[in-house]
Amino acid sequence: MKRFMAWSMTIFFSILLIAGLSFIGYYVVEIYPARDELNASAAKYVNDKSQTVLLNRLMSATYPDDHYYHHVTRIMSYKYLSGERQTTLRRITREGLWSLWLKMLYSREEMGSIWLSHIYLGRTDDNNAIYGIENGAGSLFSTALSDLSCEQLAELIIIPQSPSYYKLGSERLSARTKRLLPVCGDYEQPK
Repeated sequence: MKRFMAWSMTIFFSILLIAGLSFIGYYVVEIYPARDELNASAAKYVNDKSQTVLLNRLMSATYPDDHYYHHVTRIMSYKYLSGERQTTLRRITREGLWSLWLKMLYSREEMGSIWLSHIYLGRTDDNNAIYGIENGAGSLFSTALSDLSCEQLAELIIIPQSPSYYKLGSERLSARTKRLLPVCGDYEQPK
């Protein structure tokens, strides 16, 4: 019986060691090469400026369940797949590992910043995809992000839920934006 217990414990700790080394190996192979871009994206919208604070409040009001954690995980795992097709189980495993590492490495605000830098906001009239809130401000409102009103910022936060459903100027987007306007509070548009 003692031999069996010793053998069982050896196998258990061997499996645990292999799993731990695999998890760390995944970081080195998949996550580490993307860290520079992720860090730049994470720092972009993490500050005390009134517009950044408003963006975080709008995101929290629109996506109260940290929806953007899942969204960022999918964006990053797709971005670094290098165009290879993967089976569902492999994709889910990869997204799960990305999610674990991202949650360990970045705060909620940093994840929101990454999300803002990479969100899909639809297509331009020339059929070019619009990614990122800054590109969205330029493409959809023909102005810099820093010059947007609260209503326009709210629209940029709502559109990623369904860019074809919440088209700019639609009644659906207007109705949804009106529900978010109380979040703006005393925000003053930059001059």
